[in-house]
Amino acid sequence: MTVTTLYSDADVSVSTDQIMISGKTYDLPNVKAVKITRSPSAIINFPRGLLIFGLFILLSTFEELRDASDTEMTEHLLVLVFSSSVVALASYWLKKCKAIYHLVILGNACEEAALSSQDKSYIEKIVLNINNALKQFTTAT
Repeated sequence: MTVTTLYSDADVSVSTDQIMISGKTYDLPNVKAVKITRSPSAIINFPRGLLIFGLFILLSTFEELRDASDTEMTEHLLVLVFSSSVVALASYWLKKCKAIYHLVILGNACEEAALSSQDKSYIEKIVLNINNALKQFTTAT
């Protein structure tokens, strides 16, 4: 059987007889399947809490603004500006938090997360090439 490289980049190489990811080699006879798992960003809870805090302060300040006198109005407006800024920054931060995608290799007796990335299309491309290599390997044997 001739060995053909199906995919190669700086970190990953997929051929018709083996897979190399970050310097670790997986022989195709030992690979049963591959899958993608997703885990949320590790820091996503802090901006969520910040958003809830900002919304709470914003809404409670609106409530107090109705009954405020002229002297209290300036204080309430400053709190409104501050809480609006907190809500805006937390919303922006939440939007920037990306999930982490893992390429998981299922072996004979184990399951191993071999590669992680925030770029889902990159992981999908590698999984597609590994599946092609597995198909070629099984038809050749």
